[in-house]
Amino acid sequence: MKWRVKRAFIKTIFISLIAVAFIAAASFTRPSLKPPQAPEVTQAPQADKNSPKTMKLSLWLMPPPHVATALEQRISFYSKTSGGPYFDPHVTVLGDITCESRDHATKIVSVLQQDLSGFGEIDAVFHPKAQNLDAWNQALVVEMVATPKFVELCERVRELLQMDSTTGLFPPPLRAPHMSLFYGVDNVPKAEGVEAIPNFNSDTLALWITEPTYADGVHQWEFLDNVFLV
Repeated sequence: MKWRVKRAFIKTIFISLIAVAFIAAASFTRPSLKPPQAPEVTQAPQADKNSPKTMKLSLWLMPPPHVATALEQRISFYSKTSGGPYFDPHVTVLGDITCESRDHATKIVSVLQQDLSGFGEIDAVFHPKAQNLDAWNQALVVEMVATPKFVELCERVRELLQMDSTTGLFPPPLRAPHMSLFYGVDNVPKAEGVEAIPNFNSDTLALWITEPTYADGVHQWEFLDNVFLV
């Protein structure tokens, strides 16, 4: 009798141990066989390739073709013999115009053309002697007379483009309208003996992208459009 009780007790304990083992196995989390997932990486936003780029523009008074041809030859000669960049002959009406995009530049041309049409020709009258000045873009210049009509044109353009004139209408060091014949800081041609620039009448302005704003970058300047004064 005692043996039967003892055997039943042992059987009960054995069954209990099996049950505990089964429960423990069921609750045990088996390791995943899948490879670990890499953490999600947030990409930095890329710049929009079509976003507008700020540009610097200049508005020039252009000589008529028969005068321009002779001046182009002179500028080309100084460029080749003294190592400066080539540029089209011109008298700056307004420089350092900030432009947000090419579409903005197109709007600037439209505003100028609408207002300046009928303004009339500009008489460009030049001093007889050239000057060497301490600025890469005024290294060899011939001063132009600041006639009342040319000054009026410069002021009107500033007003149309909402640019103040606190620094004066014309940049230093000359602070007067002029035509440059050479850009650069080295091997600048001497002003003495430079042939006088012929006077001319002009009814044509040209808007240019004029950056980079240093001598070695002039070859990157780009013509945009004309504005006519008649």
